[in-house]
Amino acid sequence: AITATVIFAAAALQLRPSPAAAQTAIPSRLAVINLAHVFSAITEHTDAAKDLTDIRKKLMDDVNKAQDDANNLQDQLPQFKPDSDEYKSIQEQLVQAAIKADSLARYSQQKLLLEQRLRMALIYRHVNAAVAQYAKANGIAIVFVTDDVDPPDPRSTEDVVTYISTRKILYADPNYDITKDIIEKMNTDYRLGKK
Repeated sequence: AITATVIFAAAALQLRPSPAAAQTAIPSRLAVINLAHVFSAITEHTDAAKDLTDIRKKLMDDVNKAQDDANNLQDQLPQFKPDSDEYKSIQEQLVQAAIKADSLARYSQQKLLLEQRLRMALIYRHVNAAVAQYAKANGIAIVFVTDDVDPPDPRSTEDVVTYISTRKILYADPNYDITKDIIEKMNTDYRLGKK
């Protein structure tokens, strides 16, 4: 009887959680978030869009100036005889100005695309960090991405089929949705400078 009691007591000690495990609760909740709503509602995204508009305007101003320079040179050509030195000089300047305007236009397009990608990637990292912080603070183990129920303006049957096949969550109870909480957290953190 003593042996059975000792074995039972030893088994009970092994099944009891360690003090560290008892202090750390394992997250068990689930949540969903609508990333499209988060991106459209956070101040950081709005500010990035404004910055990109300013960058686009500056780049377009530079391109327009370069094109105006080329157009001015083009307008000067008829003033000279085609075999004159002045005509040849203006024509050479025109070729250089046209090349500069074309190069600047291509550079501006690539620069803008790069800025958009960098800013979107940065905002996405901030969203992930905010979701992780919120989840840890609220005992959430997994956060699923959800989207709007209705497909965005389908142009064909294939568009509808593609939209349906890419959806991961068909339904989530609104009580599991943390979208508004994440938007509030991110906007507050952004205002306080804790990006």
